Amino acid sequence: MRPSLRIVAASKGGRREHGTAWALYPDLIVTAFHVVGGTATRLWKHEDPLWSGCTYVLEGVSSASLEPLLYDPRADVAILRMPEPSKLGEPCLLVPSPIPPSPGDPWFAEGYPDLPGLRRERGVGLGGVVQRASADLDSNAFQLHVRQGTVATWEGMSGSAVRNHNDEVLGIITQTSKDVATVHAAPVEAVERLLRLRDGGDLASRVRELFRGAEDEEALAADLADAMSWSVLGHSLDGLVRRAAMEGGDGWLDLLAKAEEHRGTALPGAEDLRREIRDASRDGASEAEILQVLHAFMPDKSEEEAALVDRMGGVVSSPIVTNAVARMIERGWVERRRDGTLTLKPEGARRAARREHVLAVLRQLRGGPRLSREELAGRLPRVSPLAFARALECAIQVGWVERQPGGAVRGTNAGEQLLETAERGSRFIVGMGPWPS
Repeated sequence: MRPSLRIVAASKGGRREHGTAWALYPDLIVTAFHVVGGTATRLWKHEDPLWSGCTYVLEGVSSASLEPLLYDPRADVAILRMPEPSKLGEPCLLVPSPIPPSPGDPWFAEGYPDLPGLRRERGVGLGGVVQRASADLDSNAFQLHVRQGTVATWEGMSGSAVRNHNDEVLGIITQTSKDVATVHAAPVEAVERLLRLRDGGDLASRVRELFRGAEDEEALAADLADAMSWSVLGHSLDGLVRRAAMEGGDGWLDLLAKAEEHRGTALPGAEDLRREIRDASRDGASEAEILQVLHAFMPDKSEEEAALVDRMGGVVSSPIVTNAVARMIERGWVERRRDGTLTLKPEGARRAARREHVLAVLRQLRGGPRLSREELAGRLPRVSPLAFARALECAIQVGWVERQPGGAVRGTNAGEQLLETAERGSRFIVGMGPWPS
């Protein structure tokens, strides 16, 4: 399956709107909220009387309706759930980038704009460089220059994943303009905040109960919102709790500390709740975080876990790295060697590599040439050294490329067949298996 999907909102009265979506997990679909809702009304389309009976489907993939799950109208991002993930086949799961973009960084996206003659099952590529990157995570924080110019309108690209050269998601396209070579995107952190909101449902209920005993809970909420610069959500208890959930463990702890500081006394039961929050933060490694850590491995050498934790510092907390490593070992993606070092196993290499990079390596080896690693890397100047190392090791470990005496490499028959399949129009997802056209 392609990494982008065409999502359609359709009402019983015949109203339709489409955009682009992508799979974060097999059952979670991400898009721009304005495709499936109203940023001004803060309602899903099916809640709007003008969109009576509205359903959300992935056109050409499944007839099953998606279930609205979470949205952030300020960032213009929404997450919907696929009730039957198997209907997606083998989705290409995209991974958030651990590093935010900077001006001048290249980007690309794939989506379904309203271009004349465009076949609905074929996505269109869009790319350029980052013009501006704001630290404001509550809005369309990125301004992106479009290399293709100003000839066409890019409506329908909304919801597309903005990706870097490592195929990691930087943001979500939320705003396009006709005849202007600029689009805007929300940061991928907005999606991660929504996931924390989903995972923090039970905590949210318990935090609300701690505040219910306040003599004037709304006045307390207003004071705390001002003190924490969270007034954008409104001065309400539910707004505070929602924001704390989106911020994760630190947000919960900050909110409890500010409340006790404001009241001048401890909140009954808060200490037990703090302990649970710290335990959950320490133990919680989501699927996205596991893949994020997996992508940090050097595939062609083993390394100490402490070195991996150090390299991930500032991106993923140390306990989560350790927990992610343990879960990857359990799944058979990573092996702990007798000397204590960690190394990727074939399945881990498949999942750490990128589809485009593996195919690029195989194209350079087409026809049986024997090349050294240096010669092969020299033929792929647009692929970063780390991405090249991952792709080559993946191809070697699963039998698409073989090492030759003296350190050279060459393609195998299996690699040639894979390349032919890809070029005939079939899709291949590294780490997920083949997907027939």
